Amino acid sequence: MHTLFLVNPGSGPKNNPDHITAVIKKVYLDASESCEVKVIDFKTLPEDIAAAQKRGITHVFAVGGDGTVNAVASHLIGTSMALGIIPRGSGNGFARHLGYSTRLSLALKQSLYARPVTIDTATWNNRSFVNLAGVGLDAEVSQAFAAAGKRGFLPYAAASASRLLNFHAQPYTVIADGITYQFPALIGIVVANGTQWGYDAWVSADSRLTDGVLDIILVRPFSLMQILPVVGSLFMGGFDKWSFVEKLHAKTIQIIRAAEGPVHLDGEPGIGGAHIQVEVVSHSLQVLLPNTLRQERRKQL
Repeated sequence: MHTLFLVNPGSGPKNNPDHITAVIKKVYLDASESCEVKVIDFKTLPEDIAAAQKRGITHVFAVGGDGTVNAVASHLIGTSMALGIIPRGSGNGFARHLGYSTRLSLALKQSLYARPVTIDTATWNNRSFVNLAGVGLDAEVSQAFAAAGKRGFLPYAAASASRLLNFHAQPYTVIADGITYQFPALIGIVVANGTQWGYDAWVSADSRLTDGVLDIILVRPFSLMQILPVVGSLFMGGFDKWSFVEKLHAKTIQIIRAAEGPVHLDGEPGIGGAHIQVEVVSHSLQVLLPNTLRQERRKQL
């Protein structure tokens, strides 16, 4: 097994790359395993991963948040290299879904002898994502969170509350596997391959990474009086059971809105067009599951 750790020092509230590197090397030295550690240079990331593959690297761990995972994964899709995660971001949604601890030393111990499983990924106007993507409220929250320049749960909660109180519903057309649906007022659309935004907030608790389809979560406006129970349901896994939430399943999705606007892919904000094409890419990425994951949980991925 040949392992490379790619460290993003810009992820999360407090990340010291020298400290992270030292902990990685100690855990692997204590286990008599070899590894390489490199601070990510996003400009040269494609070349660095290609060079690692030529050197015989088989396991690549993204050390950072969901955005770091997205960046690394996009260059591993369709290759023989497997993606692992050492969560060092804020929400760490995809790492939590896979079962990795947010404690650095424990996540590293979980990475030892991790076994790969092949999962689906998806494309959003030809850009890859592995966990969640969306338009509407959650995209605006991602944009506000990034602009705030602060990391952690409280800044994320503040961005969410601010956008929710000031958000106006918009009309959307969704074409799912050729069937057209009209929605005159939605506050957001989430396309889910995985299950959660982060912080254990489960937007689509029964989504599976290996079922060959994507889940489309359509959220209609709801009363401000419902905010507290709605937030509670996110952490209890029941959000998609609310009457104002509708769920579709499809391999190919078109999202049509009145104009371009905010989007997010795996929590990374951007601006997308009025017409969005989303497609599942079945069994396209190997991911490394923590060695502590029980067999029953593996079946739920």
